Amino acid sequence: MRSINLGKGLVSMPFLGIVFDFDGTIVDTERVIYDCWREVFRKYGHDLPLEAWVQYVGAATGAIDPYQMLEVKLGRPVDRVEVDVYRRPLETEMLAKEPMRPGVSELIEDARRKGLRLAVASNSQEPWVTRGLEALGIAHHFEAVCTPDDGVDPKPSPALYLLAVERLGIPPGRALAIEDSPLGAQSAVAAGLACVVVPSALTKHESFPPQCVVLDTLEGLDIDQLVDLGQRS
Repeated sequence: MRSINLGKGLVSMPFLGIVFDFDGTIVDTERVIYDCWREVFRKYGHDLPLEAWVQYVGAATGAIDPYQMLEVKLGRPVDRVEVDVYRRPLETEMLAKEPMRPGVSELIEDARRKGLRLAVASNSQEPWVTRGLEALGIAHHFEAVCTPDDGVDPKPSPALYLLAVERLGIPPGRALAIEDSPLGAQSAVAAGLACVVVPSALTKHESFPPQCVVLDTLEGLDIDQLVDLGQRS
């Protein structure tokens, strides 16, 4: 991972808005969901290796079928209702304990104080994202929540980010995307946004587009410390 020292020699970028990914970026739901499914697999006597899961991180809802993956391991069909009776309460309990990722809350508050407009662009379904933002107490900060439910293609297509900046009323080149996954970063770059990537626990060993700045954390950063990422090949 390439870490950037934001304390020296930086030029502030005149952003008008920030577009956040949700899962894995604002809150690490992706790790929680993986951990939950791993517990399900263990209940049935098998493991769920990270390498079998990580390629789907950031993909649209439905891109991965854990039930089918479990059936392949078992060599037989599973009762999906039975699986969910065990899984859903576990997932709900684990998600309720998961805080926002370090620095996210402070960055959102700083952005709003300085007049930046905020949106979310997520491959998850809209009710999931909206409920998540409300549970975290930050839904009121976002002017737009864009998902494939809006009738646009999911990431890595640029469509979600283009829709987000359109709803914010700003050009792509004056917006910053914050992402955690390769698919999301590809989407932001293709849409013409500057992109800062803060990999999650599941994506920290993945590769990202060279136009992105990859950071270990947002903790301790303010808006003025986010660098100008407009120079692209």
